[in-house]
Amino acid sequence: MQLNKSAILSAAIEILQDYGLGDLTMRRLATALSVAPGALYWHVPNKQALLGEVASHVLADIPDDLGSAARLCQHLWAAVVSVRDGAEIVVAAQAAGTVQRDVVGLLARCEGLDRPGAQVLVHYVLGAAWDLQTRQAVQRSLRVDHGGEADSEAAEAAVLAGVEAILAGLNS
Repeated sequence: MQLNKSAILSAAIEILQDYGLGDLTMRRLATALSVAPGALYWHVPNKQALLGEVASHVLADIPDDLGSAARLCQHLWAAVVSVRDGAEIVVAAQAAGTVQRDVVGLLARCEGLDRPGAQVLVHYVLGAAWDLQTRQAVQRSLRVDHGGEADSEAAEAAVLAGVEAILAGLNS
């Protein structure tokens, strides 16, 4: 396998899915790719840049032209929860300015939302996703099953109801 940004990103996501963010290190990533750790730095300057690439990948499939803030929030939720610790990664990348996708900007173009209203929705969806993923991590570490997929579906339904409530408040 030739080492390139795409291979690094794929291996990083695989490590995330298997072990979580706490175990994604540049050394572990290099080992998974059978390269010396220094080889990674030709393609990504540091772990924060790597997390920005992962976050950009997570958000890449959100359509630009949904028109509906509720539908865009549903896509944001689905994208973020599709990767273990995805919410934490996206929040960290946004804080560091390393994510390429401006989800707040996309939302601000929907249904006449202003940027502060769009920011509220993004914070709500990412916070709810982070809450779900934290509960899932605790359940994995305790080897306890509290509903698995049913828990995820209930969380999604609650988040989407919350999005509708926020939108109703913003539009009143």
